[in-house]
Amino acid sequence: MWSRTLHDHAPRHEELPLTREEIAAAVPALTGPARGFREWLAFARAFAASPRTVGSIAPSSAALASRICKAAHLRDAKTVIEIGPGTGAVTRHLIRAVGPGTRLVLLELSGNFAVRLRCEFGSVEVVRGDALHLRRIAKLHDLDGADTIISSLPLANLSSADRTSILKQVRRTLRPGGRFVAFQYGATVLDEVREVFDRTEVSRVFRNLPPALVYVCTASERDPRS
Repeated sequence: MWSRTLHDHAPRHEELPLTREEIAAAVPALTGPARGFREWLAFARAFAASPRTVGSIAPSSAALASRICKAAHLRDAKTVIEIGPGTGAVTRHLIRAVGPGTRLVLLELSGNFAVRLRCEFGSVEVVRGDALHLRRIAKLHDLDGADTIISSLPLANLSSADRTSILKQVRRTLRPGGRFVAFQYGATVLDEVREVFDRTEVSRVFRNLPPALVYVCTASERDPRS
């Protein structure tokens, strides 16, 4: 587990260290009366710098976050992983929705966002790392058999090989019968998702910028590695 201080110890395996520059850039936006605007601005800048990995110009809306939490069946979950939490728009709702004994782990690639998440959610585990290494990170942090994995990753922006790799790693990290809940801005990856998961339901949330689709995927009882 990562230290909850801002200056990290040396990274282990697939974890990525935070630089002093990333910490210095993130901390001022965490306080003050204009915090909401600063959060939006940070997200927009991250999108401009890397639209492939950020995927949207604005953080997820409260309506989208609520739909995700409802679909994820979080109250009885023992372990929940959120992939790509960004500035924590969905995370804030997850914390209120999970049960008192739920272990919530955030996996974030951006150093700037990782700092923000650690400062705001001090009781939540934050791992800075790439979803392409989810299996290794899960084993390192004893996350195999997760009940729910929630993703804000822009899967459609990734290469087909990376997308397939992440989906299969998500499936293998979930316990039998576990849930994968992801939102996307279109149905371009739906067929690929259905190739990995036995059951996928889709709903639309209009109160988001842009409107989003929520995929709710259920893992089968069989071992996908067999």
